[in-house]
Amino acid sequence: MVDKVATGIRDWALHDYRVKRRIDLAMAYLYPYWFWPSRTYSKWLGRIVMNPGIVSSYGHYRNYMEKENADAPDFWKYQIRVDNLLGFELENPLFFNLEASINPMYGMIQPNFNDPAKRTGLWTAALDDLGKVGVSTHPLWNIATALILMSQGEKEAAARWGGTGLIPQARAIKAATSLAGIGPPGGVQLDPFIHLFSGGSDPYEKRRIGRGMYALTEENPELAAQAYEETRLQEGELWDQAHTNAVNQRAPGQIASFLLGTGYKPRTEQDMMIDEYDKQRRMLFKMRDFYTVDEWRRAWSEIREAYPFGDLVILSRKGGVERDIVYASNVLSRIPPGQSDEFAEAAEIPMKLMEKFWEGKWELDKWGESDRNRFMAGIVDLGAILEIPDNATKQEWDEAKNSRGEINTKLKVVFGEDIFDKIDMWYGMLGETPEERMAADAYAKQNPNVEEAIQAQRQLMMQNPDIMAYYGGMDMIERYWKGVMYNLAEEKYGEEIWDTQRKYWDYRDAGQTADAKSWLKQHPELKKYWTFRKQYQKIIDQQIISAGSKLREGKPFSLRDEELKGFLQEDIAEKLMALNKEKALEQVRPEEWQAQIGTFAFEYILKYVFENIPIPRMGESLLEREAAELGITVDRLIQLVGMSVLRQREQQMVLQ
Repeated sequence: MVDKVATGIRDWALHDYRVKRRIDLAMAYLYPYWFWPSRTYSKWLGRIVMNPGIVSSYGHYRNYMEKENADAPDFWKYQIRVDNLLGFELENPLFFNLEASINPMYGMIQPNFNDPAKRTGLWTAALDDLGKVGVSTHPLWNIATALILMSQGEKEAAARWGGTGLIPQARAIKAATSLAGIGPPGGVQLDPFIHLFSGGSDPYEKRRIGRGMYALTEENPELAAQAYEETRLQEGELWDQAHTNAVNQRAPGQIASFLLGTGYKPRTEQDMMIDEYDKQRRMLFKMRDFYTVDEWRRAWSEIREAYPFGDLVILSRKGGVERDIVYASNVLSRIPPGQSDEFAEAAEIPMKLMEKFWEGKWELDKWGESDRNRFMAGIVDLGAILEIPDNATKQEWDEAKNSRGEINTKLKVVFGEDIFDKIDMWYGMLGETPEERMAADAYAKQNPNVEEAIQAQRQLMMQNPDIMAYYGGMDMIERYWKGVMYNLAEEKYGEEIWDTQRKYWDYRDAGQTADAKSWLKQHPELKKYWTFRKQYQKIIDQQIISAGSKLREGKPFSLRDEELKGFLQEDIAEKLMALNKEKALEQVRPEEWQAQIGTFAFEYILKYVFENIPIPRMGESLLEREAAELGITVDRLIQLVGMSVLRQREQQMVLQ
């Protein structure tokens, strides 16, 4: 009788598997462990009815845990936090989910771990929901779903469904072999599906590797660019080191979880921060349509400040357009303000694509595949070449960009939201040829507020030294004064002067020298215009020298000291080095100029600039040769030398 009673109690507590029904066999195809939870949940519901105090006591426990972990995400609120172990304070607190080991109802009442990356359609959403009813769905459904997603190009979603593997023992073996230093970095991975869908590390482990890459850059900031590049490629010395560190840090808990149950798998505060970052980032993308461009950039600045490891965590993913968006925005943040056009040209990125991305809300996910591929090809090349600026440089660049953005906002209020489209159109027409000048003038007459807006923009910019250091410069000053010169020329010689000049050069280009001379004789105003232009160049030089001597030096970009891959990247690097060299010429000291171009050329420039003595023909030939060696025009050489000398004189006067 005792044996029968004991057997009955055992069958009631542990369930009698001999009484399976056909519905149980059917449900096993969807839920492989259906029998145990289906009987357990129903019996515990009966216990609660018989003993309602269980609910009250459990409610008190849950309320206490919510207060203790009030700042934690929902999934972490009911885990026990351990700050010290055996009297030793832990640098990173551990979180244990002990309730998962002792509460038979936990599978039904646990907070769901939501991973939106898995939900790409109706089927994946339904399968994800089916796995949240307290019973895990059959892993073969996950594998089949992952294979379908991979065939559709959804690499990240495929990794989330199939990248966690099929062999439970594989994770413990990987942890143990990593601790023992056996096999590749991070240990031996035996699960073939983790290799197939995630490249040997499951998606959640890759997030920890990304976080580990950031830890390496904290120890040595000079490794930042290398860390980003290796994380993008998911290979390299730093990636292997971060992989090993991430696995070893979690290995004891992984082994304990395998032996004692999932509740004894310790998680760290870093894991919680990664989850919180993912939540904030997903919310940001979800609300993107409700942000203005300035608000979008500000929101990303805030999230990157709060979670500086975030970009590397995203880059550690298998794929996805969000990964491209974050990487592109990170690479473009390495470009100094006001130089996007030059960098786009160097990397052969169409300017329309650069403007579409950078002046919008990074809507790469709405582009066509062809545009996205062309854009990302240039971004990858720039990412391999450009060094990540230090915090002080990045802060100065951000301040200059924000100040420029505030000016643009003011101009939109005064002149309309489309004013910059009109300004871009005007600049696109503007050029050195008469036809381009005439087209630009015609457009300006049709849109009279364009020139007024440009004048207002320049005045506001010149009031801010930080903006002028990056967006002003000698080119902007020169464009302004050349515009003044062309307007004066039209007043003195008439708007037809450009047609007259064009006709003359048509004869010359065609080799019709006699016709060119005859035309020049018929139109004496053309020689007068050339004389006027040469004289006015003196005014342009003086204005550039005067304003340029007061320009503050902006912080330049840096190139990585790494061996470049491919001819194209080497070509881009050479173009970028030329840009830096041109900027560096603005800060060359007078004695360095004298050593560079020689005393005679240096003296010719000083007499021309400061004593108004014309440069003789022999001096012009000398300056042409020196300017050619530097890759600049004679006018620019005169301006640079004059600006350098004037700056030195002004500094000496201040000291006196």
